[in-house]
Amino acid sequence: MDISSDTILRLLELKNIEYCKECTGNIRRQRQILLGSNYGIKIFSGWDDQCYEAIGFGAVSWVSMAANVFPQTCSAMVHLLFEKKYEEAWKVYLELLPWLPHLEDYGNAKQAIKYAATRRGRNLGTCRQPFLPISEEQKEAVDQAIVGLLERGKCDE
Repeated sequence: MDISSDTILRLLELKNIEYCKECTGNIRRQRQILLGSNYGIKIFSGWDDQCYEAIGFGAVSWVSMAANVFPQTCSAMVHLLFEKKYEEAWKVYLELLPWLPHLEDYGNAKQAIKYAATRRGRNLGTCRQPFLPISEEQKEAVDQAIVGLLERGKCDE
Protein backbone atom coordinates (compact mmCIF):
# COMPACT_ATOMS: atom_id res chain seq x y z
CA MET A 1 0.00 0.00 0.00
CA ASP A 2 1.32 3.40 -0.91
CA ILE A 3 1.65 5.68 2.09
CA SER A 4 2.54 9.32 1.43
CA SER A 5 5.81 10.66 2.78
CA ASP A 6 3.84 13.11 4.96
CA THR A 7 1.94 10.21 6.54
CA ILE A 8 5.16 8.25 7.09
CA LEU A 9 6.67 11.25 8.84
CA ARG A 10 3.57 11.56 11.05
CA LEU A 11 3.75 7.83 11.84
CA LEU A 12 7.30 8.33 13.09
CA GLU A 13 5.80 10.02 16.13
CA LEU A 14 5.08 6.44 17.21
CA LYS A 15 8.22 5.09 18.83
CA ASN A 16 8.01 1.56 17.40
CA ILE A 17 8.55 2.43 13.72
CA GLU A 18 12.16 2.12 12.67
CA TYR A 19 12.11 1.01 9.03
CA CYS A 20 10.39 1.81 5.76
CA LYS A 21 10.50 -0.13 2.51
CA GLU A 22 10.49 2.55 -0.16
CA CYS A 23 9.34 0.98 -3.41
CA THR A 24 7.53 3.74 -5.27
CA GLY A 25 10.31 4.20 -7.82
CA ASN A 26 10.56 7.84 -6.76
CA ILE A 27 14.00 8.54 -5.35
CA ARG A 28 12.81 12.01 -4.28
CA ARG A 29 10.42 10.34 -1.87
CA GLN A 30 13.28 8.58 -0.10
CA ARG A 31 15.03 11.92 0.26
CA GLN A 32 11.87 13.53 1.67
CA ILE A 33 11.47 10.76 4.24
CA LEU A 34 15.11 10.74 5.29
CA LEU A 35 15.47 14.51 5.54
CA GLY A 36 12.00 15.01 7.02
CA SER A 37 12.80 12.51 9.77
CA ASN A 38 16.32 13.86 10.27
CA TYR A 39 17.50 10.37 9.31
CA GLY A 40 15.35 8.95 12.11
CA ILE A 41 14.14 6.03 9.99
CA LYS A 42 16.02 3.35 8.10
CA ILE A 43 15.05 2.94 4.44
CA PHE A 44 15.07 -0.37 2.62
CA SER A 45 15.15 0.22 -1.12
CA GLY A 46 12.52 -1.86 -2.84
CA TRP A 47 12.93 -0.66 -6.42
CA ASP A 48 15.50 -2.77 -8.25
CA ASP A 49 16.66 -0.34 -10.89
CA GLN A 50 17.28 2.44 -8.35
CA CYS A 51 19.23 0.44 -5.80
CA TYR A 52 22.55 2.17 -6.50
CA GLU A 53 21.02 5.60 -6.10
CA ALA A 54 18.96 4.63 -3.06
CA ILE A 55 21.88 3.17 -1.13
CA GLY A 56 24.11 6.02 -2.22
CA PHE A 57 21.57 8.40 -0.73
CA GLY A 58 21.23 6.59 2.57
CA ALA A 59 19.12 3.44 2.25
CA VAL A 60 20.44 0.77 4.61
CA SER A 61 19.39 -2.24 2.56
CA TRP A 62 17.96 -3.45 -0.73
CA VAL A 63 14.93 -5.72 -1.00
CA SER A 64 15.99 -7.21 -4.32
CA MET A 65 14.11 -9.30 -6.83
CA ALA A 66 17.23 -9.52 -9.00
CA ALA A 67 19.12 -11.30 -6.24
CA ASN A 68 16.83 -14.30 -6.71
CA VAL A 69 18.73 -15.01 -9.93
CA PHE A 70 22.10 -13.28 -9.48
CA PRO A 71 22.69 -13.22 -5.71
CA GLN A 72 26.48 -12.93 -5.76
CA THR A 73 26.47 -10.04 -8.23
CA CYS A 74 23.79 -8.15 -6.33
CA SER A 75 25.52 -8.76 -3.02
CA ALA A 76 28.86 -7.63 -4.44
CA MET A 77 27.36 -4.34 -5.60
CA VAL A 78 25.71 -3.63 -2.25
CA HIS A 79 28.86 -4.42 -0.31
CA LEU A 80 30.88 -2.13 -2.57
CA LEU A 81 28.36 0.65 -1.97
CA PHE A 82 28.52 0.21 1.80
CA GLU A 83 32.32 0.29 1.54
CA LYS A 84 31.94 3.58 -0.40
CA LYS A 85 33.68 2.07 -3.43
CA TYR A 86 31.30 3.88 -5.74
CA GLU A 87 33.19 3.47 -9.00
CA GLU A 88 33.52 -0.30 -8.55
CA ALA A 89 29.88 -0.54 -7.49
CA TRP A 90 28.85 1.51 -10.53
CA LYS A 91 30.55 -1.00 -12.85
CA VAL A 92 28.61 -3.86 -11.26
CA TYR A 93 25.40 -1.82 -11.39
CA LEU A 94 25.91 -1.22 -15.10
CA GLU A 95 26.12 -4.99 -15.57
CA LEU A 96 22.86 -5.45 -13.66
CA LEU A 97 21.04 -2.47 -15.12
CA PRO A 98 19.85 -4.02 -18.42
CA TRP A 99 18.17 -6.79 -16.38
CA LEU A 100 16.59 -4.65 -13.66
CA PRO A 101 13.84 -2.96 -15.72
CA HIS A 102 12.42 -6.41 -16.50
CA LEU A 103 11.59 -6.58 -12.81
CA GLU A 104 9.94 -3.17 -12.59
CA ASP A 105 8.51 -2.06 -15.91
CA TYR A 106 6.72 -5.00 -17.50
CA GLY A 107 4.30 -6.07 -14.78
CA ASN A 108 5.47 -9.68 -14.75
CA ALA A 109 8.56 -9.78 -12.59
CA LYS A 110 7.83 -13.26 -11.21
CA GLN A 111 7.74 -14.73 -14.69
CA ALA A 112 10.91 -12.91 -15.77
CA ILE A 113 12.71 -14.14 -12.63
CA LYS A 114 11.67 -17.73 -13.23
CA TYR A 115 12.69 -17.54 -16.87
CA ALA A 116 16.10 -15.97 -16.08
CA ALA A 117 16.73 -18.50 -13.32
CA THR A 118 16.02 -21.29 -15.79
CA ARG A 119 18.49 -19.70 -18.23
CA ARG A 120 20.98 -19.75 -15.36
CA GLY A 121 20.39 -23.46 -14.87
CA ARG A 122 18.01 -23.25 -11.92
CA ASN A 123 14.58 -24.35 -13.06
CA LEU A 124 12.05 -22.72 -10.74
CA GLY A 125 9.06 -24.00 -12.65
CA THR A 126 6.25 -21.80 -13.86
CA CYS A 127 4.09 -19.24 -12.13
CA ARG A 128 0.72 -20.34 -10.85
CA GLN A 129 -2.40 -19.17 -12.62
CA PRO A 130 -3.55 -16.59 -13.47
CA PHE A 131 0.05 -15.59 -14.28
CA LEU A 132 1.16 -16.57 -17.75
CA PRO A 133 4.75 -17.14 -18.93
CA ILE A 134 6.50 -14.19 -20.48
CA SER A 135 6.17 -13.74 -24.23
CA GLU A 136 8.76 -14.96 -26.70
CA GLU A 137 9.59 -11.31 -27.38
CA GLN A 138 10.27 -10.65 -23.71
CA LYS A 139 12.27 -13.88 -23.43
CA GLU A 140 14.56 -12.55 -26.16
CA ALA A 141 14.82 -9.21 -24.35
CA VAL A 142 15.65 -10.95 -21.05
CA ASP A 143 18.23 -13.12 -22.83
CA GLN A 144 19.92 -10.00 -24.19
CA ALA A 145 19.77 -8.26 -20.82
CA ILE A 146 21.36 -11.11 -18.86
CA VAL A 147 24.01 -12.38 -21.29
CA GLY A 148 26.82 -10.58 -19.44
CA LEU A 149 25.47 -11.64 -16.07
CA LEU A 150 25.34 -15.26 -17.20
CA GLU A 151 29.02 -15.04 -18.14
CA ARG A 152 29.86 -13.36 -14.83
CA GLY A 153 27.71 -15.96 -13.05
CA LYS A 154 30.03 -18.74 -14.10
CA CYS A 155 32.48 -17.24 -11.63
CA ASP A 156 29.77 -17.18 -8.93
CA GLU A 157 29.17 -20.93 -8.92
